[in-house]
Amino acid sequence: MPPEEHIGISYYTTKDQVSVARLHYSADPEKNPRSPEGALWLDRTSSGWTGGIAGADWQQEYELNFEIEAGLKIFPSFDTTHYPHFTYDPSARDSPQIERHWPIWCGMDWGTVNPTVFTVHAMESATRVYQFDEVVCIGKAPSEVVEELRSKWYFEYIRGFVGDPSIWRSIPSDRAPQAGVRRMTSVGRMFQQAGVFIQRGANHVGVDADFITLLKDNLWRDKDSPVWKISRKCTWTISELRKIQWLENETEASRDKNDEPERIRSKGVDAFDANKYFCMSVNFESPKYADAPFDSFEYWAQKIEKEDILLNGNIFG
Repeated sequence: MPPEEHIGISYYTTKDQVSVARLHYSADPEKNPRSPEGALWLDRTSSGWTGGIAGADWQQEYELNFEIEAGLKIFPSFDTTHYPHFTYDPSARDSPQIERHWPIWCGMDWGTVNPTVFTVHAMESATRVYQFDEVVCIGKAPSEVVEELRSKWYFEYIRGFVGDPSIWRSIPSDRAPQAGVRRMTSVGRMFQQAGVFIQRGANHVGVDADFITLLKDNLWRDKDSPVWKISRKCTWTISELRKIQWLENETEASRDKNDEPERIRSKGVDAFDANKYFCMSVNFESPKYADAPFDSFEYWAQKIEKEDILLNGNIFG
């Protein structure tokens, strides 16, 4: 087990299973942006770098982000400002304890070459949601992924799954009724046959930017009391949030007008996509059935209403 994390110090394990300490400049009290002197240092030092703290040069030199390419980071302050507020340590004494009666939902992104990722969320109330786990599978068939999900203590409490709508595209099946007859199936159908039905999430043009807006202007608007928090054991999700970038404008006309980019880089966004499918399908402002005490009259009345809503194809109304 790695040592307990402190401000500016984190730990990760390399592919060769070597534990490495990651020392960030915020570990120095005089450079911690949450202090007045640290904020002044950051503003003064980053002003001379192309793109400021969002630029690739700064990210590589100061944020220890050696995988970044040209392009603006979407959450450039995640390590220095957001991380302490939007994540939580599940082993800490004051950390939230997930109750089994809380509604549990999963976001899902399917991958063949890329990993398949399930992000697992518990809804404490209308204004408090926790991503408390992630399941990452590489090179596994739908039945094998479901088998891994079934090994989790919370599997029987999951209310539903929301995922990439492309899994419902028809593909040839290897189970034809007879020679010379072509039968079609889909990845979604394979999951369904294994016992997990995945509802179609939103993935229309512009939904990535809409999700980022939802995070910045709603779920993470109040950094002292965010609606959605992520367990620090969800290292795959947190790593993506640290690195995710806008795709630079592709036309000279857009660059000349300094248009804001609207598309993200599609590499390494598997957990981001899984969370997008979940978050963009949930009405965080009024999940009507999440507040009633368990086993109360209101709880069961709202549960019946919820199930009626689900039958009509909506998740939270």
